[in-house]
Amino acid sequence: MKRIALLFAIGVPCFLTGVIVSSLWFRSQSSLAPSATDSGTDSAFGESRPGGEVSTAPGNGNARAAKFAALDADQDGRLSLAEFGVGRSPAEAAKWFGRRDADHDGFLSRQEFLPTSAGTETR
Repeated sequence: MKRIALLFAIGVPCFLTGVIVSSLWFRSQSSLAPSATDSGTDSAFGESRPGGEVSTAPGNGNARAAKFAALDADQDGRLSLAEFGVGRSPAEAAKWFGRRDADHDGFLSRQEFLPTSAGTETR
């Protein structure tokens, strides 16, 4: 009986420590994504290169087109800030929306969301 009590006295704190450490690790991993967007890169928009150029991986256009279609809730062919902000913090959504809205009409067209080449994108 003393051995069982000793096992519980040692095992439970070790288990709880493991749970806490795992939780903190997962939180640190999920918090890396917003800091990457603050530095000028966003996986939804390609990778930032030195000099502000943006490259898109081959085949990334299809994923971005699917993302545009998924975000376009009312299927009008353009994204409002509310549609664009789904899954993003309001500040992050406003920042990226402002960078993409080239004609400043308050909506992102398919062309603004899916630039045809890295040279046409302004940062």
